[in-house]
Amino acid sequence: MCSRWPGLIAPMRTCLAGSQENVSLTVKAVNRRGKTILCHVTVTPLRNRTDAVDGVILITEEILKTISKDGAKQSDAKDAAAKSK
Repeated sequence: MCSRWPGLIAPMRTCLAGSQENVSLTVKAVNRRGKTILCHVTVTPLRNRTDAVDGVILITEEILKTISKDGAKQSDAKDAAAKSK
């Protein structure tokens, strides 16, 4: 199970056990073009009508980094928006 992404096994098991409502983490991944990227992954339990956990939902989002004119890496637009609040 999930031998390519061993870092996802523990968060998936945590949500399957129902001990946590969601788990967020950052992992390295490869996009469809073969480029290595960073992804933010949120793992959430999939619950049925009786509120029992039937599975997990994985939501992935690529973390985009921008490079300023002086060559320094800056956080993505989402981080910038959060910092401005």
